[in-house]
Amino acid sequence: MGKLKKLALENSDIFWDVASIEELSDIAILERMINYADWQNFTQIFSTLNASEFKEMFDSIVNKKRSNLRPEAANLAKVYSKNYYAN
Repeated sequence: MGKLKKLALENSDIFWDVASIEELSDIAILERMINYADWQNFTQIFSTLNASEFKEMFDSIVNKKRSNLRPEAANLAKVYSKNYYAN
């Protein structure tokens, strides 16, 4: 089981409308957690993924023709990741 799937299962309340979290892709999990996680869960994303994993998945989300990320959530993730992974 992947790191993000474990994190999603630990925070299943964010995925209340999903029948099977295990069937979600890592990108879908990351997208949902960026949009709906509280601060504690949001910061767990960055301690779970390394910089290249996060950047690859985040870029694939924001570079879609239609992204499901709220603009403020996307901006927060972008700024936080830049600072988190710089240290």
